[in-house]
Amino acid sequence: MPFALVSMSRAKSGAYSVRKAIPADVRDGYERLYGQRWEAKLTLRASMRPQEAKAKQAEFVATVETRIRAIRDANAGRTRSLSEREALALAGEWYRWYVDQHEDNPGSAERWEDLGEGLDVLLDRAVTQVDYDEYEIHPEEWRCYQRAVAQEGGAMDEAGPGEALRGEL
Repeated sequence: MPFALVSMSRAKSGAYSVRKAIPADVRDGYERLYGQRWEAKLTLRASMRPQEAKAKQAEFVATVETRIRAIRDANAGRTRSLSEREALALAGEWYRWYVDQHEDNPGSAERWEDLGEGLDVLLDRAVTQVDYDEYEIHPEEWRCYQRAVAQEGGAMDEAGPGEALRGEL
């Protein structure tokens, strides 16, 4: 497979522009997920230092290539395990999204403590890849998680934490 460099150009305004073509076999999926069909584009402000722009370019290209690889894997029916770093990054994205949903009406501190503790339990299991049925959950942790899910209008599987946590991931 040939190695294609992605170049960076500068507009008349001085802004940096990075463009990466989307391969034909993933265009439909890429457009559905990210809204760009033919190429992924990144524009950086003119006041950015060249070294900083090059770092942003590398980060952008890595992100687009990871997305392309994930779409190809999904199309082929392959799955992949997340590294600890990727799992934590995904959890961070979800957390920011979730907090934004409740910014105007955050609720009580107790509710957020319960949700935070429940999230800690889920993250621990996701990152360490423990078999949920074999993992012993402290009764207080489980009650805390049950309260958090109930406050969100969810239902818990009475069979135990294994099935309920599996459904969350």
